Amino acid sequence: MTYPRIDVREPAVNGAARAFTSSGAVMPVHAGHATVTSQEKAAPRSWWKVAARVVRNAAAAVAIMALVPIGLVATLGNGFAYNLYRTNTNIAARVSAIDRVRSFRLPGDPSISPMEAGLALNRLQPNRDITSPGFELLAPDVYTLLPWREMPISPGMFVTAHSNFYDGPAHQSILEAAAKGFNPSERAYLQALSASPMWRDFDLVARAPAVDVIGGRFRIPFGPGASPEQRPIPSFKVSRDLAYAAVSRAAWYMSIGQRDSAEAVLRSIVSYGFAMIDNGSTSIEAVIGTVIVGVGRDALQRFYLIQHDPRAGEPALAPPPKAGVATEPMRTPPTTEEMRRRLLARIADPAVPLTERFEDLQSLSLSSCTNVRELLFGPRSDVTDVLARARHTLARFPSEQALVDLNTRMPSLSSSYGTLNPFQALLASPASVAGLVTRNPRLVTCTRILSGGW
Repeated sequence: MTYPRIDVREPAVNGAARAFTSSGAVMPVHAGHATVTSQEKAAPRSWWKVAARVVRNAAAAVAIMALVPIGLVATLGNGFAYNLYRTNTNIAARVSAIDRVRSFRLPGDPSISPMEAGLALNRLQPNRDITSPGFELLAPDVYTLLPWREMPISPGMFVTAHSNFYDGPAHQSILEAAAKGFNPSERAYLQALSASPMWRDFDLVARAPAVDVIGGRFRIPFGPGASPEQRPIPSFKVSRDLAYAAVSRAAWYMSIGQRDSAEAVLRSIVSYGFAMIDNGSTSIEAVIGTVIVGVGRDALQRFYLIQHDPRAGEPALAPPPKAGVATEPMRTPPTTEEMRRRLLARIADPAVPLTERFEDLQSLSLSSCTNVRELLFGPRSDVTDVLARARHTLARFPSEQALVDLNTRMPSLSSSYGTLNPFQALLASPASVAGLVTRNPRLVTCTRILSGGW
């Protein structure tokens, strides 16, 4: 007798698979039911594995990309710290070399407000034809006409006082020419020069106890797109030329016998130069200020010699050493921490020129690019404390508080800072991705700065 095998499966009927029960009956089983059930149980585990793998790979990729700025800072950070610290150290030395001339400034006039003096300075220093996002320049209510540009000197005028520095008479010899006398053409020129309304603004700045340079030039507050490295800087050539022309103005008063007025004009040059040094916010203002003080100092000494005044021998009027200005000594190689401490101390020191302290604030905002710790986690408390106090200890006016806030921002570099070369772009690209993912803009900023793309 033949028994049917119970392990034999009949082919699917009407597209459905069949299974046998213990009694031999066949039960229909839909295709794929068993496998779907097992997949449904395994699906959550597989999904989380995939997600975890994606996250892990992304984190690894970001970490690898972050190695670019980390490597740059670890390699070049100390050199960058040295540059940040040494950028403005010569300013203090320059100012110190001419500081003894302060005793020859004119007395201050307390009736002149800082803003009044700031607006006067804005009229004297024309703005460059440059616009920068976030900065709105105040247009002067009147524009200063410069006499030496409006009145050309004919070949027969000021033969012994020909200048190679600007279009007017030479400041190094015009006082001596006055002692010998001028011809009618020269007298007419000097009289017109001395009558110019620009001297009212010049004297306002010279006699002001304080000058709101920023408030007199910009509308405050700055716009959201403003950045310290793109702040428009005026042309300081006019201020230098004004000092040269002021010596000619003094020569005019000498020629008409008004020696007291001539001396006051020469002292106003010294005062104007110190006004730029004491109220400026950039190193170039301090440098131009020292040049102007030097013009006034030299002219005063020569004036006193011509007048046989014993003050010509005053040590304060002696020429500075020709060997140049000595800079602050420093051990080599200094550590990043040492330079950091000195930079912080310089910002907090009221004896340091204001121009230097303002620029040191900007340098301090870049200190995160000097060490890996601050690159990843931001400035330490000693930096943030100095930056916070600067709004009250350094800034004197609301405009300077706005400048402190501006100078302490970490630069937000964009394509407006110029095109990167292929090597810089190669470094900046992964740093940009890492900075975007970690919300750390220091990664790309420091990469661009240290790679030379700033």
